[in-house]
Amino acid sequence: MSLARTGGQGTKGDSVTSVTMNEDGDLIVVISNANGDVVSTTNVGGSEYISSLETLYDSFDDRYLGTKTSAPTVDNDGDALLTGALYFDTTTNVLGVYNGTAWEYPVSEAQTAQTAAETAQTAAELAETNASTSETNAAASATAAATSETNAGNYQVSAAASEANAATSETNAAT
Repeated sequence: MSLARTGGQGTKGDSVTSVTMNEDGDLIVVISNANGDVVSTTNVGGSEYISSLETLYDSFDDRYLGTKTSAPTVDNDGDALLTGALYFDTTTNVLGVYNGTAWEYPVSEAQTAQTAAETAQTAAELAETNASTSETNAAASATAAATSETNAGNYQVSAAASEANAATSETNAAT
């Protein structure tokens, strides 16, 4: 890559006349005066920046593995997976997070938890309804027991009256 000056000189008369990148990836800046004489050639560097960027990209690439059709078993470089590595499963359309031993799918797990919570809520509501029904049935049973007790008392009175009437009839029959 190379850049060359197309404009005029600066107020001092010096200007950047070219910028090139050498085979090592270093940026070389050449400054010339108004006569075209090279005043300075500066190696600004760059290979260390490129190396740093490559390292940074590799670090990112080891953590975000991109889109895959199934859970990866190694990172994009063929190395062991890092805890916290991410990938997007294009088959199931979910994000996977590696926990150090297995892939977890937070969205799927959250949906499963939501379904379980909704099922538990439905069960709790049914239990509440059943408890209310039991309470109503217990009250009805108490009322029926009280009615049975009253009826039993009435039957005893009727039995006593019947016995008295039978005794009277026996007495009348004997006379």
